[in-house]
Amino acid sequence: MKQPSLPMPQGFSKRFESEDTLVEKILKRGLSVSSEDELRRIIRITGYYRFTGYLYPFRKQGSDDYEKGTTLESIWRLYSFDRRLRLIAMDALARIEVAIRAKIMEAHSLHFGGDPFAYCDQSAMPGLKTKQFQPYLDSLDKAVRQARSAKDPAVLHHFAQYGESRVPVWVLFENLSFGDVAICYDGLPPPVQQVVANSFGIWPGPFKGWMKVLRRVRNICAHQGRLWNRKIDARLSYSFSQDKSLADLYACVSIQSSLPYTTVFTALSLCAWLIRVIRPESKWTSRVKELLADYPEVPLAAMGFPANWQTLALWQ
Repeated sequence: MKQPSLPMPQGFSKRFESEDTLVEKILKRGLSVSSEDELRRIIRITGYYRFTGYLYPFRKQGSDDYEKGTTLESIWRLYSFDRRLRLIAMDALARIEVAIRAKIMEAHSLHFGGDPFAYCDQSAMPGLKTKQFQPYLDSLDKAVRQARSAKDPAVLHHFAQYGESRVPVWVLFENLSFGDVAICYDGLPPPVQQVVANSFGIWPGPFKGWMKVLRRVRNICAHQGRLWNRKIDARLSYSFSQDKSLADLYACVSIQSSLPYTTVFTALSLCAWLIRVIRPESKWTSRVKELLADYPEVPLAAMGFPANWQTLALWQ
């Protein structure tokens, strides 16, 4: 069902302000700058709202003014750190997403005798309720049509050969978002979910939570959002606490178990563990450590890193 358009807000009185006004506002709040021109340049290429998001944690308590010693250089370094952090996270997430997609389409198709169109059969997707199934199909069709508009060669070839029709799963999955893949996983029969999750060393319940966290982080990174001190609004299941094969991961994620959100450290630890399963020879954790070494001034506590994080087995 099409959602109605959002109404205009009532009582909203703010106006978009000029560059001069915004620069003056930042300076009055106490940001130390060696060059006002550099501040203007940064605001032009990032936007005031985005840039001041990095300044927010440095405000004095109960005030919009910044703590003494907050400099443009230090905030710009934090901004640069966050950009590099997103790139490293996206590298891991891309590998993880591809591996999950490959396993889902293999396990599901083979479970139904190699049928490449089993994903279209409601009886083969019992995890989706009747009211969920058609919107699920619609979202897949939308992904295929967008791929056609983008001149995806596999989709164009299929349409040329078979007319405008549903594509086989190996073509479909190359054009799905991580969100679409997660919905497909939700719809799988329990035995297929078991096969998929087991291939990553876990079982279905916790794996579903892992995908939710990774989706959130992937979306933050893909939209160039601030990752550094993000509180990720997805929770993990800690039911694997007694599993010895998962002890290295549990030692990392259990640190935040009492929090109502997921920390960046926990999300990165999930990535580290899954990368270790997918590509044991990967040096991805070393890249994270090198990044943090390049920016020793970045407050790690804001990302949920414990003081002893480098001694934890997963990060060694």
